[in-house]
Amino acid sequence: MVWQCRHTQPDLPLARQTTWPCDGGQNDGWRAVASTGDRTELATHKAPGEWHPLARQLHVYWLSKSPLGRLPGREHIDPLEMRYLLPHLLLVDVVGNDAGPRFRFRVCGTRNVERLGTDDTGKWFEEAFEGDGLVEIQRAYAACVESREPQYDSVNARFVGKEYINYSRLICPLAADGETIDMVVGVLCFD
Repeated sequence: MVWQCRHTQPDLPLARQTTWPCDGGQNDGWRAVASTGDRTELATHKAPGEWHPLARQLHVYWLSKSPLGRLPGREHIDPLEMRYLLPHLLLVDVVGNDAGPRFRFRVCGTRNVERLGTDDTGKWFEEAFEGDGLVEIQRAYAACVESREPQYDSVNARFVGKEYINYSRLICPLAADGETIDMVVGVLCFD
């Protein structure tokens, strides 16, 4: 499941529509969106207050960097302000075309590389994933770009050469011009 924020102020970006926790109540303002594909996945229904602590920290940081009425850009993100998140961080380029966005890993944190057993820095999603895994990750990132809102997943997935791994993922859109999403910043949180 993916949690998407749905507020009553559609003209404002997420960053200016919410405080932490979202709307102050269990699931208030949030809806679950089912995953697609045949990938074996156990997703949980968690509101932001129940997210993994690292995901909550990134979300609060992302909200704090959002200029009024716009999305934050890469220039708003300062690695020195979020040193504690760097090993868990993902930074993904979003490259648009007529067929929809493509995604390329720009940064894969050291903890992610250690846990997943691969460093996908510089790889397009099509080079790093295949089959249902490719479908799932493209779906999640495309939802982030389309909705212009953070996406949170809790997943139990199998990776090549690994047993099933439980992890949570928060991805947040970035836009250099405040409008056109050109990057996604996220964290992978392992149980």
